[in-house]
Parts: sequence; structure tokens; C-alpha cells
Amino acid sequence: MLSINLSTRVIKGCTYFLTTFKRNRKLREVTSFAYCHHVRKRQLHSSPTGGPSNVLFFRTDNFSVESLRSMSNEYNRSDAWDLEVLEQTRVIATPGESAQIIEDIINPRKPPSDGKVVVSFDCEGINLGIKGQLTLVQVGTMSGQAYVFDLFTCPSLIQAGGLQKLLEHKNVLKVIHDCTNDSINLYNQYKITLTNVFDTQAAHAVLQFQETGKPVYKVKNVNLNTLCDHYGAPCNPLKEKVKNIYRKDQRYWSRRPMTRVMLIYASSDVLCLVPQVYNTMSRLIKPEMQGLFAELCEEQIQMHIRPEEIKARKKQRMLETEAADLIKNGKSDE
Repeated sequence: MLSINLSTRVIKGCTYFLTTFKRNRKLREVTSFAYCHHVRKRQLHSSPTGGPSNVLFFRTDNFSVESLRSMSNEYNRSDAWDLEVLEQTRVIATPGESAQIIEDIINPRKPPSDGKVVVSFDCEGINLGIKGQLTLVQVGTMSGQAYVFDLFTCPSLIQAGGLQKLLEHKNVLKVIHDCTNDSINLYNQYKITLTNVFDTQAAHAVLQFQETGKPVYKVKNVNLNTLCDHYGAPCNPLKEKVKNIYRKDQRYWSRRPMTRVMLIYASSDVLCLVPQVYNTMSRLIKPEMQGLFAELCEEQIQMHIRPEEIKARKKQRMLETEAADLIKNGKSDE
């Protein structure tokens, strides 16, 4: 009975904390309330001799305060990330504004020192894939700016707004994590063929091959947060939350007006890719692996556009790899 009472008090204290924190009250007010709340309970329920009951309640007080402090730190970090992302995000819903931004990206006033124009790219939509519908396009820059293009509100952003020009531009490198579904949606919906892509899923396979010798066809795909964690970039803290929402509402990314959560999620997926993930991965890929990497990126783009051809290419690579391994093993046995 006593343990149930203790658990109830801790839960009540934490519930109050969460409610109060959302109203932006200071931590000391919350912890002070929690402490006083438990002191009163301790006085009401302590034994007449001041024995073990007091000790137990005192430990509950300490646990509650430490738990509250821990949750406060988590919320502070989350709020700081949310604010930073929102400050770096700009929503685009008119062709004129879009065209100007695309022009500034393709022809920057201050060209990059290495001459490369690099952006990150991602899409959201309804059932993305062969029969999906794009409703949102996100573009991130190396300077840390995220542009969210609202295709659902303004489909003309693709042509009049210059997005097609950007996505098919040979001199602009698009950093994308697993572009297969994005590619087929762009192709089916707008007849756009992605050009000059740095696919981080393909890059991960090449790097695993470099490090472990595991053939690229045996390397398992990783999700974006796993990739970011592996290569030292910030993860998207809203992945699971939005995934759960999307399971219940397949048209989530067509809802307007867009919510704060939608904007933070969408922007986070491109802000994490450049510059951190791109710089790290591109630096690690060895010169002799660039040919293989280019092949894998092209296969990612064409995976669902020309499926039979890509399957044949992958099968041929697998056979060649296995043959090379047999020859290598045969020589080592001699």
C-alpha cells in the first residue's frame, strides 16, 4: 500500500511539472511545489515515532526533484532545437518568391570556395512511392537555411517556381537520404528526373564496404536518424511522433495550415544532411570507390523508374563480386 502511495505521489508531481513547464514557469517554482507537496504528505502520513515512514518520504522528495530536473533538461534541449530549426526555416508558397530563391541557390552571389553548389533535399506527401503524391519539398543549404516549398498549396512551384530547374540542374549537387521514393514520385507526378545526386544510403553502403569488406548488396539500409547518429549529425527528435501520427492519418502531409510540428520535422530532415553528414561522408569515400558510388546513386534514382534494368545491374554486380571472392579465396588456399 505504501509503495502504491509513493508511486501515486511521484506521478502527480511529474504531471504537475509537465503542465507547469508548458506554461513556461521556472524550474525552481516547480521543484519548490513538488518538495512542499511531499513534505505536507510526509507530515500527514509519517509514523508517530518519526521512524521509517519519514525516511521513505524524504527519498521520494529527492527522487521527484531529480526526476523533474532531468525532464526539465530534456525539455530545454528540445525547445532550443525547435526554436533553432524554426528560425532557419522559410515556407515558400508563391512562384515568384520560389523562383528568386532557386536562382540565388544556383547562382550564389558568393560562389563556394570549392566551386560546388550543394543542397540537401527531401519530400513529404501521401503514401510516397510509385503511386504516391508529393505535397511538400524541402531544400537545405550549406549555410544552414531550410526552405519548405508547399506544393499542395501551390503546384506551380515546380515549373514557374523553378524547382524542376534545380532538381535537374547538373551543377547543383543534391544530398538525399534514400532517394528511391522521392525520385519515382517526382518522375510520375511532374516528369522530373533527379540529376547529380549524392545519396547518403548509397554512400553508407560504400563506406561499410571500405571499412569491413562487406559487399554493398549485403549492407542493410539505415534510417535517417541512425545515419545521423553514426556520422555525428543532430537527429530529428520528432521522427517517432510524426510516424505515429502518419499511421493514423495517411493524408497528414496534405493538412493545411501546416503545424509547428510539421515544419520542424520537415526542416530537420534536410538541415541534418548538410553540411555535417555530407562533409563527413564525402571526405571518407576513397577516390577508387567514386565509380561504384556513382553507380549506386544512379541506381537509387532509377530504382522504380526502370526497375528491370536496375535489378539486372545489381544482379550482375553481385555475380561479379562473388566471382572475385572465389578467385581471391582460391589463391589464398594455394
